[in-house]
Amino acid sequence: MENQRTILGIDPGTGRLGWAIVDRQPSVVGRTPENRAANGKPQTVLVDCGLIETPAKTPLSDRLELIFNELQKIIKKYSPDEMAIEEIFFVKNVKTGISVAHARGVAMLTAKIAKMEIFEYKPNEIKLGISGYGHATKEQMAKMVKLQLKSCDVRQDDVVDAIAVGLYHLQVYKRPNALESHPELSPEKEWKHPNAPESKVLYPKLSYEIVGALYNCHNHLGGGLQERYYQSLVREELKKKGLKFDEQKKLAIRGLPSYMGRFFPDFIIGDKIVLELKVGSRVKKKDVDQVMAYLRQSGKELAIIALFRQNEVVTRRLLLGYSGVTDSGENLGK
Repeated sequence: MENQRTILGIDPGTGRLGWAIVDRQPSVVGRTPENRAANGKPQTVLVDCGLIETPAKTPLSDRLELIFNELQKIIKKYSPDEMAIEEIFFVKNVKTGISVAHARGVAMLTAKIAKMEIFEYKPNEIKLGISGYGHATKEQMAKMVKLQLKSCDVRQDDVVDAIAVGLYHLQVYKRPNALESHPELSPEKEWKHPNAPESKVLYPKLSYEIVGALYNCHNHLGGGLQERYYQSLVREELKKKGLKFDEQKKLAIRGLPSYMGRFFPDFIIGDKIVLELKVGSRVKKKDVDQVMAYLRQSGKELAIIALFRQNEVVTRRLLLGYSGVTDSGENLGK
């Protein structure tokens, strides 16, 4: 089935390894065979998930063998196409880092033996993509994962992290034969602006609330609608969260009389963040240019582009003064 992709998400660890099978498949709506056949809109489904736990006082080699054997069983049962796994980004405890590295190696070897493609992502990159905040807490990540999957009720942190890496992979990765006509806009291609602030994340709490509102909107409406429907529901969700905002606020274009032209951003939230809503399959360069112009004219530092796709909502954060670079270092346009 062309649209179906099964992902094995892994949160590595020797003592506790979280795993999740996340599937993107055509959704099934209605009870009749005709309805099922007519509906081909993809949806993301959590097929299964769990923990591989190893006894603490067992020799390391035995623990790694247990992880290898259990992962082989999971792969044999679900036949995933790809593995998405967290990188070791930074650890204060060297011993913990070495332990995680052992488990990562075994997991990647197991996938390689099964001839699966392997993709690695930094923890902060996953958090930013799922929650809108690169330093989200465990509780915030669990909430956002539940919002995306609707029926998910997983409580173990390691399993939530495994689900998140699988969801993030489905969100950003595109197969080579389906690359967009503007590859510089592809989320998986990262470009570092020489002056981009690596550690600067603006308005994390407000961003988190905004992304949560966007997920709620997509969960209620789904995909495939016109922008105005999402605009109406986003307005209501922002009100529910008690966020102050201006909608379609007029911004004069500098150097021109007001009658010759004005900008109308969808939302300016908390007098800090510009939020622009889009529908379609990808963020286009002209969308980035438009939102960067909003930032320059409004004097705000941060904008969020919310792209409502058929089966998900994707958010991109843009910083003023960094040529369309996000505060995760991602470039969305030249």
